[in-house]
Amino acid sequence: MKAIEEEQKSITDEPELYNSRAIRAYVSYVKKEYPYIDINDLLNYSGIEPNEVEDNKEWFTQKQVNLFRNKIEELTDNENIGYDAGIFSAAPEALGNYREYLLSFLSPRSVFKNINSIAKTLTRSCEYSGKKIGQNSVEIRVVPNENVKEIKMQCDNRRGYFAGVLQLFNITKFNIDHPECMFENNGQECRYIITWESSRVILRNIFRFLPYFLIIIVFSIQFYISIDNFIIFIIILLVFILKDLIDNKLQNKKIRTAYRELMNEIENNYSSSRVILSVAESLSNENNNIFDIVISFLSNQLGYNRGVIMIASETHPQRLCYKISFGYNIDEIEAWNEQNGFNVSQSDSQGAFVVAYREKRPILVSDMQKIKSKLSERSQKLVERLNVKALICCPIIFKENVYGIMAIDQKSDNIPFRQSDRNLLMSIARLLGIAINNVNQKKEKEILKAKAAAKEAREDFARRAMHNMRNPLDAIRTYIACIKRDFTDINNDLKDIIVKVELNAKRIGQLTEDFSRWDKPLNMRKEVFSPNIIIQEVINSFESNKNQISIIYNPTELLINVDKSSLKWIIEEMITNAQKNNAKKISIDVEHNGNRIKMFFRDDGNGIKEEIRKKIFEPYETTDYMGTGLGLACIKKMIEEHNGSVFFENNSFGATFVIDLPFN
Repeated sequence: MKAIEEEQKSITDEPELYNSRAIRAYVSYVKKEYPYIDINDLLNYSGIEPNEVEDNKEWFTQKQVNLFRNKIEELTDNENIGYDAGIFSAAPEALGNYREYLLSFLSPRSVFKNINSIAKTLTRSCEYSGKKIGQNSVEIRVVPNENVKEIKMQCDNRRGYFAGVLQLFNITKFNIDHPECMFENNGQECRYIITWESSRVILRNIFRFLPYFLIIIVFSIQFYISIDNFIIFIIILLVFILKDLIDNKLQNKKIRTAYRELMNEIENNYSSSRVILSVAESLSNENNNIFDIVISFLSNQLGYNRGVIMIASETHPQRLCYKISFGYNIDEIEAWNEQNGFNVSQSDSQGAFVVAYREKRPILVSDMQKIKSKLSERSQKLVERLNVKALICCPIIFKENVYGIMAIDQKSDNIPFRQSDRNLLMSIARLLGIAINNVNQKKEKEILKAKAAAKEAREDFARRAMHNMRNPLDAIRTYIACIKRDFTDINNDLKDIIVKVELNAKRIGQLTEDFSRWDKPLNMRKEVFSPNIIIQEVINSFESNKNQISIIYNPTELLINVDKSSLKWIIEEMITNAQKNNAKKISIDVEHNGNRIKMFFRDDGNGIKEEIRKKIFEPYETTDYMGTGLGLACIKKMIEEHNGSVFFENNSFGATFVIDLPFN
C-alpha cells in the first residue's frame, strides 16, 4: 500500500501523455457494463479528478493511466478489458461529436491513413503511421516516443479501437493481424495489418438514390399512359423526397450541434487569449499598480467570486504574506490577516498554497473536504471560517523565481472549476511574475544608478584628494631630509618618530601612485615578446630573495602581445604580495593552452582570508597595514584591458593566482 501511495505522489513528475477523451471512454464503458464499480473511487485511486475527465483540455500521465487501467482489470476480472473498451471507445455513445469527425473521412481506409493526426488528439505517447497495402487493407505502425513505457493493455486497447472504427462504418467482416508487438520478443514497435470486406454503406447509398431514378423513368412512361397514374407517382416521389429531407435535416442537426460545440470551444479559447493579452498590455504600463490590475481582471472581466494574492516576504522569503484580495467580507479578510501567512519551508506540508509554491505548479482542488485532513489545524480553521468548497492556486513565477501565490476559491458547488480555469489563471500568474520581475529590475537599476553616482562622487573626491596630497607629501619628504642632514645629535625617540613619518610618507606616496595607475586609462604600447624574458628580469630585481623563487619554463617558445612595462609591474606586485603573506617559496609557471597563455603564481604563504575572498579584487580591500588596497584592483584592470582575466585559488599550502592572456 505504501508503494502505491508513493507512486501516486510521484504522478505529477511525469509528462502528460493521454487526453481525457480516452479515460472518458473507459469511464462510460465501465458505467454501462459494470455499474457496481464506484467510478469516483477508481478515479481517486488513479490520482484523477472527476472534473478533469470531463474537460477535453486535460491530459494525464502514464502513471495515472497505468493505475487506472490496472485497477479496472482487477475490479472487472476481465483480461480483455482493454480490447473491449477499445471497441466501445469508437461507439456512438462514447464518441459523441467526435463520431462525426471520424465519419467525415468517408471510409476506414482514409481514417487509418490519417491515423497519426487523429491519434495526436488523444495521445502523445507514440507516433502513429498508416499506409494502404491493398484496396481494403492497411498497415499501421505505432512507435513509442522516448522515455515512454506503455503497458500491454494499451496494445489491446488499440486493436479494439481499430475494430471499433471498422464497425463505425458498418463493417462486420474484418481481420486485425499483429505480426510485431513492443511487448513481446523485444519488439521495438507495434505493427498491425488490418483487412476487411467492402461495407454495405456504398450499396446503401446506391439504393438510396435508386428509387429516384426508377420514379423518373416510370414517370416518363406513365405520363403518356394515364393522368391518374401520373398523380400516384408524383405522390410517391414526394414521399421519398420528404423522407430524404427529414434524414438530411436530422443529419444536419447533428452536424450543427457539433459545429456549435466546436465554435463554443474556439470562442472560449479566443476569449481567454484576449483576456491574457489585455492583462499583459495593462501590466506593461508602468503607471499601473500590477496587483490592482490582476485583481480587477479576476473579479470584473473573468467573473470569479473570490480571490487572493500572497507574496513572499522580503525579510522572510520562506513565508507567504497576504497582499491583496477581492470578494471577501471584513470578517474573512480579518481571517486572512490572522493567518499570518504560510511557511513554505515545511517540506512535509500538503497545503495547496505550499505545494504550489514549492513545486512551482498550479493546483486545482475540486473538493476541499478530500484534502482537509492533510492540512494543519490552523489551515483547517481558515478553510472552515472562509467556507471554501473548491480552490485553484497558481505560483506567481518568472523563470526559476517564485514570488508568491495567486488563488481563487468558491463557497458553493454550483459551477465547478475546470482545468481550463486553472490554465487561464496560470497564464495570468506568469504574466504577474514577469511584471514583478520588471518592477524588481527597475528598482535594482535605480539602486545601481544611485550607487554608481555615489561611487563616481567618491572617486572624484579621491582623485582631487590624491592630486592635492602631492605637494604636502613632497614638503614632508623635504623636511625629513633637512632634519636628518642638519640635526645629527637628535635622541632615539625623535629618530623613531622620524622613521615612522618616513614610512607613512612612503605609504601615502605608494597610495597616490597606485591610485593614479588604477584611475587613469592604461596607455598601452604592445610588443610581441616571450614572457619568460620579463619573468627573469623581475627575478633578477629580487636578487636578495632569489632562492625563494623557482621558475618552470614551458619548453615551447611562447609569444604574447602585451604592454611590457605593465606585465613587469604585475609580476613584481604578485611576488611582493606573496612575500607580504609570509611566503617562503614562490613558483611561477607559464603554460600554453590553445589560444591562451596562463601564468600561475603559487606560494606557500598564509593564503587569502575568508572574509575578503569575494571582494579581493575590489579597490581598497587589504589586510596589510602598510598596503593601499589598490594593487590587485590595478592588476585586474590591466589584465582585462589586455582581454585577459585573473582569479585565485586557495591551496592547502598557500594561494595560487592565475593570469589568463591571449596567445599570439
